[in-house]
Amino acid sequence: MQHTFTHDFLYAFIAIFPMINPIAMSSPFYSLTQYATDTERKRLAWLVTVYGTTLLLCTLIVGPYLLHFFGLHPADIRVAGGLVVFSIAWKMLVEPKDAKSAERNETNIS
Repeated sequence: MQHTFTHDFLYAFIAIFPMINPIAMSSPFYSLTQYATDTERKRLAWLVTVYGTTLLLCTLIVGPYLLHFFGLHPADIRVAGGLVVFSIAWKMLVEPKDAKSAERNETNIS
């Protein structure tokens, strides 16, 4: 039992930590709360933590029921997520034609 809980916790932690990324979010949090006192900043950090944890737990509990309600399987979500990531990567690799033509026009004018 202990091995399974530890394994599942580490698996979830490794999957969620990069999405939440508290190290990178510390700078925007500080800049957004730069005029707050230390007490207010700690309270806001606590509220963000509570709300984020609540959201993740609700998703963990309600998510499987929603997937079942809509007739989806976890594999469907993986495929859809992979397609979204592929689409974003493809758009980053392939430059739009408008940008290429504008670049050519600038070089022809010079």
